[in-house]
Amino acid sequence: MKKTHLLPLLLAALLASCGSSKSELRAELQSIDREIMAIRIAVNQHRSQMSQSEVDAFFGSFAVGYGARSGDYGLAVEGAVTTNDAFRKYDSSAYSLEQLKERYIALGKRRMQVAHKLQ
Repeated sequence: MKKTHLLPLLLAALLASCGSSKSELRAELQSIDREIMAIRIAVNQHRSQMSQSEVDAFFGSFAVGYGARSGDYGLAVEGAVTTNDAFRKYDSSAYSLEQLKERYIALGKRRMQVAHKLQ
């Protein structure tokens, strides 16, 4: 092979091995943005679930107190079950929010890296 043909081939191989192309980086950036949007939607759903759980816990505990004072122990038991379910849902949503927060931070860091490479 001639030396004149070797230099362009070496340059092409070097450029190809240097990293992702701009189109691949843009595609990754779009993928990250879509996942961030999905995380934001999930966060809102979990916050809504937590708010509903707080309301359920309030009314459940009210039913426990009222049922115990009035002698309606069936109401008291139903209130206790409702309160317990509300606490479990709240804890589950809080745990999910923590996981989503960690993923959001990781995606934010990766997004900054990709955006920096695109500049």
